[in-house]
Amino acid sequence: MLKQVVRLVLTGLVLSVALVAPSVGAVADTQCGPGEVPVPVTDSQGSVRIVCERADGGGPGTGTGGGGGGAPQCFLASAIPGYDGLEIPCVDDFFGVWNAGLQCYMSEFTGNIPKDSPIWEGNDDGYIVTCTLPDCVIFDRPFPGTCSGPAWSPDPPTVGPSPQELAERAVAAMTMKMGEVGSTPPSTEMKADSVGIVGVPIWLWVADPGQSTVGPITETASDGGLTVTAVGELDRIVWELADSSGEVYRTVECVGADAPGTPWSEEISDGGRASSPTCGFDASDNVRTGRLTLTGTAYWTVAWSGGGQEGTIDIDGLPRSASLEIGEVQVITQ
Repeated sequence: MLKQVVRLVLTGLVLSVALVAPSVGAVADTQCGPGEVPVPVTDSQGSVRIVCERADGGGPGTGTGGGGGGAPQCFLASAIPGYDGLEIPCVDDFFGVWNAGLQCYMSEFTGNIPKDSPIWEGNDDGYIVTCTLPDCVIFDRPFPGTCSGPAWSPDPPTVGPSPQELAERAVAAMTMKMGEVGSTPPSTEMKADSVGIVGVPIWLWVADPGQSTVGPITETASDGGLTVTAVGELDRIVWELADSSGEVYRTVECVGADAPGTPWSEEISDGGRASSPTCGFDASDNVRTGRLTLTGTAYWTVAWSGGGQEGTIDIDGLPRSASLEIGEVQVITQ
C-alpha cells in the first residue's frame, strides 16, 4: 500500500506536480442502471460523492454508483496507523477519486513520464496518475513537497467497487451446491429397487464430497487495484423427511464438521442397528412406510477479506431431494 507515494516521501524528493480536479471520466465511468445518469453530490462537509439519478428526473436510480443501489463505500487500510478501517469519502472535489489498491486519491496526471522511468514499474500499459496521500485530504496535515506525486495504476482515476462489492463478485463465481444424497436405504434414484425397513436408523451423508459440495472453496475478485479473497465453507445441512402427502414429519440439522455426514458401513453401523455418529435419523424417527421424500438443504458461509476490510456472507439454502422407499418386515409363520 502507498508504495509509490511512500517511496517518494522516504527519498525526500520535492515534487512540483500540478493537481487537477477529477476528470470527467471519473463521473462518466460510474456504473449506473439503464436510463440513469451519474450526478456529483456535495455533502455538508464539502465532500463529493457520485450518485445515480434517473435521466427523466424521477428520483434516485439503482446503479452501483448510488441511489437505490447504495453509494460506494471507501475505507482506509492498515497503511495509515490508527486509522485502519476508517470510512472516507470516495470522491474529493479537488484531489480525485479514492483508489483502494494505492491507498491514495487518484486524479488525472497531465505530464509526460517516459516509459523507462521507475514510476512505470516496468509496465508498458496502464496509466500514470496523480496520487495524493489521504493525510493531505482527510486530516489536513500535508507533508511539504510530498503530498502528491505521479504513480502507475492499471486503472484510470474512477471510483472502483467497494470490498463488499468485490466479495459479492467472488461469491457469484463460486459453484456451491447441495451434494448428491447419500442415505440408507439408498434413494430410489441411486438404486431403483431399494427398500428400507421401518424402525431402522437412516444414515445421511454427502455422496460426492468436494469443494463445491462441502468446501472450502476459494475465489478472488479484483478491480481498481483492489483484490478481495473469499472462502466459502459448508455451515450446515437441514434434512427433512416427508410422507406421500407432502407432510414433513421429521427434521434433523447436521452442523459444522458433522454436516457432510458419515458414509454407511456394516462395521460402523453394527449390522444396521446403530445410528450414524454424525448425521442421520434415529430408529425412532423412521416411523412411516411408503414412498418418502428426503430433502437436504445446504447452508454455506463465506468469509472474505481485502482492502483493509473483512466480513461474512451467508448463502441461502441450496436444496436437493431424493426418494426413499420404506416397508415393513413381513413375518412368515408356518
